[in-house]
Amino acid sequence: MKRVLITEPLHAIFTEKLQQNGIQALQLPPNSERKEVLNALKGVQGVALRSRFKMDKEAIDAGLELQAIGRAGSGLELIDLDYATQKGIRCFNSPEGNCASVAEHVIGMLLTLMHQIRKSDAEMQQGIFDRAGNWGRELGGKTIGIVGLGHTGSALASRLQSWNVRILAVDPYRTEAWPDYVQQASLSDLQQQADILSFHVPLTDETRGMISLEWLQNLVQKPILVNAARGGLARSSDLAAALEQGLLEGLCLDTFEEEALGFEALGFHSPALQRLAGHPKAVLTPHVAGWSQESWYGISAVLADKMISKLL
Repeated sequence: MKRVLITEPLHAIFTEKLQQNGIQALQLPPNSERKEVLNALKGVQGVALRSRFKMDKEAIDAGLELQAIGRAGSGLELIDLDYATQKGIRCFNSPEGNCASVAEHVIGMLLTLMHQIRKSDAEMQQGIFDRAGNWGRELGGKTIGIVGLGHTGSALASRLQSWNVRILAVDPYRTEAWPDYVQQASLSDLQQQADILSFHVPLTDETRGMISLEWLQNLVQKPILVNAARGGLARSSDLAAALEQGLLEGLCLDTFEEEALGFEALGFHSPALQRLAGHPKAVLTPHVAGWSQESWYGISAVLADKMISKLL
């Protein structure tokens, strides 16, 4: 019987699907230390991760019988992909399960900022009824630039097409046909034309720090920038400086460079993050764009199906 180690809690559907296909699921106790994880990797053919544990060279070597490593979610940066590939281990994620949640969250953040919902709500809570000071801006008619047209970028584009917007996208790695409502573009095109920029790329050596202050200084339209992908795409100090210098009309951030491994904690002591948190043109959420009741089920179900496919 094949065995799969679950390092962090997943929806029950994951275990149910494995068991229905004759695969045993082994759940690590909560708050297990790395030493316990390494020991538990012995004798299993698959491992299911979320965000807390790294499958680096040491961990991969500990799994002497490993055939598959799956991540519940969209990123694979916690896995040493090159080394796993060398050892013939198949690696995969489950972005299909939470891309809808991220897309809806991005639109929610944009509407919150553009229609001054947070500001006007806070004023109403204090008994301030200020109509003249809370005029909004409509999403319709804007040019939206999407960086990364994978599962999540595509889900966002699909939901935006009915909003009377122009959608430009950059993705040199896309192999599927492009939707007819999305125009292929370059990063330079987005810098010159986009009213809104939304990033949906994985964190790799190529993308780390790609949203630099130098890159932002070449923006033409002073767009609203959205990062609901990975905090490592930008330094908080660069984003704060771009807001303060008027290079951006606003920021919607769900991910931050100060996040700890596992995304469960944030270094609020960061001066740059404090500048962002206190800025009236920034909407910040705690890395929850991909978390919803539906996505909790979705990422677990998708991951289970892929794990079964790889192991059987």
